[in-house]
Amino acid sequence: MRSPPPVPPLRGDLRPKKIGNRLAVDDPKRRVRVPIDELTLQIMECLADGPMSQDELAAELGAPRIELQRRVRVLTQQLLLQTPRAAAVLALSREEPGPIDAETVALTFDPKLRHACVACGACCHGSDIGPLSDAEVAVIEGHDWAPHIGRPVPAAALVQTVTGPSGAPIRLTGHRDGSCSMLTADKLCAIHKVLGPTKKPLVCQEFPFTFTRTPSGVDVSYSMECRAWWKAKQAAPVGVDDAPTVRALLARGAPLLRMPVPVPVTSGLDWAPDAWLALRAEVLAAIDAATDHPALVMAVLGPIRAAVTRSLEGYATSELFATRDAWAVPMVDAVDHSARFFEACARLDGLLDEGLAEIGQGMVRRGRDAESDRVQRLRWATRALLRGRRADDPLRFEHEHELWQDMARAALQAHDPVRRGGLVQGTATLVLRLMTGHLFAGVLATTALRGRISEQDATDALVLVTKMWRGTALELLLGSVAKDLAHVFFWSGDVLAVGAAPRPLPSWAE
Repeated sequence: MRSPPPVPPLRGDLRPKKIGNRLAVDDPKRRVRVPIDELTLQIMECLADGPMSQDELAAELGAPRIELQRRVRVLTQQLLLQTPRAAAVLALSREEPGPIDAETVALTFDPKLRHACVACGACCHGSDIGPLSDAEVAVIEGHDWAPHIGRPVPAAALVQTVTGPSGAPIRLTGHRDGSCSMLTADKLCAIHKVLGPTKKPLVCQEFPFTFTRTPSGVDVSYSMECRAWWKAKQAAPVGVDDAPTVRALLARGAPLLRMPVPVPVTSGLDWAPDAWLALRAEVLAAIDAATDHPALVMAVLGPIRAAVTRSLEGYATSELFATRDAWAVPMVDAVDHSARFFEACARLDGLLDEGLAEIGQGMVRRGRDAESDRVQRLRWATRALLRGRRADDPLRFEHEHELWQDMARAALQAHDPVRRGGLVQGTATLVLRLMTGHLFAGVLATTALRGRISEQDATDALVLVTKMWRGTALELLLGSVAKDLAHVFFWSGDVLAVGAAPRPLPSWAE
């Protein structure tokens, strides 16, 4: 490159600040805080008055060109410079959809997802039921439940108060023998039997529905945490209109998830909602066409990875100023992509193993042994996957593939991939769940010395990987390993899915 384009000027609305001993830049438009160091601050000060060539910056600051190039690349990725990508992303509308009218809001269902409760009581085990409103607490504490539950239960054991992630108190139903304190010996809800279904906590009435607010209405999906999912699906008549039930729940204040607007993709890249919705439709069609589990994983991963790659490559020419060539920095030696992939697997294995072990131990200290056991199961299954374990010998449950298709459909219908750290991280998490669950179902059979994966093996694995990875502590753990998670399960996810060779990481993700 004979005459590299100059480095564009800094955006005029940015002001670096010192927070304790650290430097950061608050982006008022994207509402993010970007940590910086002293050299980055000096670069920003140079660019505040206009563009500068790489030679001018190097002469002005006297720092190694490779260090300058790295920091300019970060400024570019974080949209802090006046680039076409920054202009395009910042121009996206950031208006959140307003309140809904439960009677008129447009509802969207996936006809392939359906559910009719078979009263197995499993959803009342091992979960915190709540948060509870004042009225719901009054219902629970205002009755003598001993004749229905089978033994006297002190009021303090019916409702418990815990501290939520924000520090505010949250009230939940109590636990007894690992289940909700209101569950009776016949695995039915005492509130439902005595006072009727409309007196149960709203979160119980809502299950397994999930509702996601979008710019055009509400998308209705399902939580895949039902241990009788296949039986419940078979029990649900095809074509039943759930809209009246959904509207009644929404009118009562059932919680609404939100599809973020604009849609976060990865650091420094957002999309308009229409781009995500079109891609989601493509992925759902690919899920329907998938005939086995590897094809299902690639149905989720392939279209999304291709779309993200196209989007990033669209700005390659306008961001040449941040490349090594533009700074006359020698390229790195040829990278062994297989070695890099397995190093990422090893790091991810170690960090997830350590983090899950710590979370499990914390649950033991709080007397929640059953939940700790589930964390340990997830820990084992994740380690097995990252260390190359396979479970191909047992015969699969006849309808197991449809279960995993349903999990993927439900995640897309609820917009999970874009609500969990951005599309790249969210997709990587979904691929992790699909692959870990499928492996764990096989391992459950083989460790029991059975040659066939049962329906319960498959649904238990489905519930494990759905329920556990959505917990606050586990989501924070995934966020802390986001880079390696994306490397293994997004950029090179087909290595574990279909045995493909590791692909080069895009410079954006390095």
